[in-house]
Amino acid sequence: MLNGYLRDCLEGEESREKFSSFFSDLIGYAESKNIEELLKSLRRRIVEDRELREAAIMAFREVCDPGVARVAREWGEDLEPAVRMAYLKCLLRLFERGEIGVDDLASFLEDPSPKIRLFLASSLSLHAGESEVRSFLLRMLARERRSEIRNVIIEALSSSDDR
Repeated sequence: MLNGYLRDCLEGEESREKFSSFFSDLIGYAESKNIEELLKSLRRRIVEDRELREAAIMAFREVCDPGVARVAREWGEDLEPAVRMAYLKCLLRLFERGEIGVDDLASFLEDPSPKIRLFLASSLSLHAGESEVRSFLLRMLARERRSEIRNVIIEALSSSDDR
């Protein structure tokens, strides 16, 4: 996926310039340690620039640490689903590193976007054998109405029984 995405971003002079400018801006914010400006730039790209949206989400996920997650906390309640998805990906990265617990993902249990709930269920399915994650998925299952998401949760729970 990434190779195809990068290839698409680098096709055409205008796309190359846009992509290069985006990463140059990110490096500048990172060097100046200006997290607020870095996050503003990433959020703006996520919301306004379909061409660079995935790159901005990937960049946000890569710079994510507990401090960045605290500064970006309001992203979890943003009206734009892509911004909430970026924040969820950040939190999931922290969860996978053991820096936050599964309950820190609870605000996404009833996210209005089915894509976000599906991504949450799919991501957590890898950890369904852990008792905290299992309990979380059971709570999610009790609230979820969409069959596609319910099926992912049920599959994760049943496969964790086999382990």
